[in-house]
Amino acid sequence: IKQSALELIGGTPLLQLNNYSKKAGLKDAKILAKLEYLNPANTSDTVQIDIVIIDCHGTISSNSEAPSKCKYASISVKEIEDELVYLGIPDNYKIKALLIAPDYLGYGASADKTHPYMITNLCARNIIDSVLSVMNNQSSFKIQLKNGYKSYVIGYSQGGQTSLGTMRAVENYTPSGLKSTINLQKCYSGAGPHDLPATMESFLSK
Repeated sequence: IKQSALELIGGTPLLQLNNYSKKAGLKDAKILAKLEYLNPANTSDTVQIDIVIIDCHGTISSNSEAPSKCKYASISVKEIEDELVYLGIPDNYKIKALLIAPDYLGYGASADKTHPYMITNLCARNIIDSVLSVMNNQSSFKIQLKNGYKSYVIGYSQGGQTSLGTMRAVENYTPSGLKSTINLQKCYSGAGPHDLPATMESFLSK
């Protein structure tokens, strides 16, 4: 007895079609049917993903602004298309992209915790954990990452610094295989407050 649907992944049953073999007059060959409908990881509505966009959100001041709360309702299709252009994907190239926009610690489900603002290592770890959670539970989201899929991390403001931290963490993370699992290609960092004293002086001067 399986305890989780995840335990059934990769276990698609094979049925030997003896009657068909006899009718076909086959003596030294067997006809096998692969019963995909009995494998929950290969349902007909599973989306095949070409690229993964990891979006590190910028500085926010309210839990209602967290990605899981606002559901990115304000982002238009045009803005998403523009992000793909930034990633170097031609606008006439038909791809299926997965956008992963994690909440930082202190927002969403962890709103009762203190947000480690501008503590890059913690925010990067936060992003990586979220991405790996999606990748390790693809069947739950009805997605499947294609062989050779590529990932990109993008962010602006606080997200700009976090995106760089995420790239650095992936490249230097100790567990073997993390880099190949996420397959991170590029980092697009915009307006990150990398020099906090200079950023503070700029605000105070205004």
